[in-house]
Amino acid sequence: MMPTIIEAEKILEEAEQCNLGSWENHSRVAAHCAEKIAELCEEILKKFL
Repeated sequence: MMPTIIEAEKILEEAEQCNLGSWENHSRVAAHCAEKIAELCEEILKKFL
């Protein structure tokens, strides 16, 4: 099951405490990009369905 945005934020915060480095910001940017891609896919599907 996929976590909600709130759950994913909590997971990232907990992981950040255990793992130092810039991966946390990278993960947030990747999540934002994935969200935008999913929104575009939904718009495209609506046009063809």
